[in-house]
Amino acid sequence: MIPAVRSFLFALGTALMTSCAAMFTGTKGEVRFLATPAEGTTVLVGDKTYSIDEVPVEIKKGTKNVVFSNPAYGEYVVPVNRDFNGGFLLMDILFTPGYGLVGILIDGGTSAWFKLPSTIEFDFAAEVARPSTDKDSSGTKLAKATPEEVAKAIPATAKAGP
Repeated sequence: MIPAVRSFLFALGTALMTSCAAMFTGTKGEVRFLATPAEGTTVLVGDKTYSIDEVPVEIKKGTKNVVFSNPAYGEYVVPVNRDFNGGFLLMDILFTPGYGLVGILIDGGTSAWFKLPSTIEFDFAAEVARPSTDKDSSGTKLAKATPEEVAKAIPATAKAGP
């Protein structure tokens, strides 16, 4: 094989295997949103608003907050408690070019190192949010958010784009 072609194929293969976490876990995850009361409640994730219908919604792992809104109770900003997976950071350092720099930039920028909770539940009456994770089921008391423009809710079953 011609040395230039071999070098090109090697460089191409290296570029395609640039980050471990993004390849193995992806940059998005599914989260179910639950609320008490569920009727009339919507959840704002980024610029998309979803109704509470217990269907998992695919969100970016970089999402740090969502907004639960109910006409009777108002809006609450709820943090998305993500778990950090340090094993993928170690894999990036060991197996990606430049002592992990390429993998760290990609996985860090896309938050691929994190695991999202499977469920985020909010109780308007108690003002408590409970992320469902393997480690922590305790609730977090939240303060009311400042009202913003309310968007029309779409069902999670519609599988709206990113």
